[in-house]
Amino acid sequence: MRDKKIIKEVLDVSLPVVLELTVYNFLYILDMMLVGKYGGGSEVSEFGICNNIYNTFLNIFIFTGICIGITTLASQSYGARKYIKAKEYAEMGFLLGIIISTITVAIIFFNVQKMLVISGVKRANLKETCEVLKMFSISLFFCMNINVINSILRSYGNSMEPFRISLYVGFFKVIFDLTFIFTNIFRTSSVLSVSIASVLAQFLGFIIDYYYVTRVPKAININVIFKIKVRKIIELLKLSIPSSCEEAAYSLTRLACTFIIMRAGTVAFASNEIANSIEAVSLMPGTGFGAAVTTLVGINYGRRNFKALKKCSYECFYYSFFMMSFFAVIFLFFSHFLVGFFISEEKIIYYASICLAIGAFEQPAIALSMNFSGALKGMGDTKTPFIVTFISSCVIRLPLTFIFIYILKRPIYYVWWITLIEWVFDGMALFICFTIKIKRMRI
Repeated sequence: MRDKKIIKEVLDVSLPVVLELTVYNFLYILDMMLVGKYGGGSEVSEFGICNNIYNTFLNIFIFTGICIGITTLASQSYGARKYIKAKEYAEMGFLLGIIISTITVAIIFFNVQKMLVISGVKRANLKETCEVLKMFSISLFFCMNINVINSILRSYGNSMEPFRISLYVGFFKVIFDLTFIFTNIFRTSSVLSVSIASVLAQFLGFIIDYYYVTRVPKAININVIFKIKVRKIIELLKLSIPSSCEEAAYSLTRLACTFIIMRAGTVAFASNEIANSIEAVSLMPGTGFGAAVTTLVGINYGRRNFKALKKCSYECFYYSFFMMSFFAVIFLFFSHFLVGFFISEEKIIYYASICLAIGAFEQPAIALSMNFSGALKGMGDTKTPFIVTFISSCVIRLPLTFIFIYILKRPIYYVWWITLIEWVFDGMALFICFTIKIKRMRI
């Protein structure tokens, strides 16, 4: 019988996270639609490669890096009612976030041309794409630190404030996007206009978020001036580094696959990017419940309540599974219709539609993978998800993509069949590892 208290706790934490990520995904889709309609396939490719680099650094170092360390350790301390300890983890995590984001942005900003040449951007488009990537890198600093602050808030079970911040960022972004595109105030391409809008929107969102977390009169308050706790920093890094390595295995493999696809031509790359943009909508429940389950498992692990820990894990999986399966049905039967919103070129619509239809079969496996990866991290195990992801990404996805796309010159939708195999392996392996770990904890 399902526990109503557990269900309420899961929904209170999870739904705001899902809604928050949905807002950010809507902004990405809006950008892709504006760039596709007003810039065409060439600018979609520019936007796609810059966005891939942006997300790679964000996910590796922050979203599944330091944020996981903060969420796990702070939530476990909070669950054990060690509030001072939780606050120290939050403050040291915030400090690490500032340092990591500053270094990351500097690396990208001063090496944009090298990165884009390696990625295969054509010389004719190189100058403008460099400007776009520089704007993306500035936006990345603010986005990284918004994510760090939000992970601190979620550690205490507060997922409503991050959702409110996403609404502020979304409001500013839409206003700036539409203003810059339709007035052409900067006299630039559509892709550069939306990237400038991102910088301004993320900056304003960071200011609001930072003000909240330093002024709110509760345990989550972060002092502007705090003592450096070396031991806490080391503990955060011990959890964050394996998690970062997991994301590095996934994101760098995906980025390498993106470079391979770029060499297959503009049609193949634009088709893949548009299909990915649409599929990203369905990933929000998986990502949202995956982030929420880390917090809930961490809190119950701190309380040593292993029965509730298991119930929270399965409850989050049920919700993400059913929500993602709903999107899977839409992708399967309405792929051509959905792709038509993004671009008018028939060849791109044809290939993107096939990719999206194949992506429908990935959804249950993605829900399984994201949920139980998050659950393992909540228990403090970041090494197992790293090992599983390394095998699925570097042993399955990358070699097969290289063989079928680069060597055999197969159509772009072969990438999506390969990705399906990757997610099925990933999800099943993580579920088995979680089940084994739960049995050991009971013993």
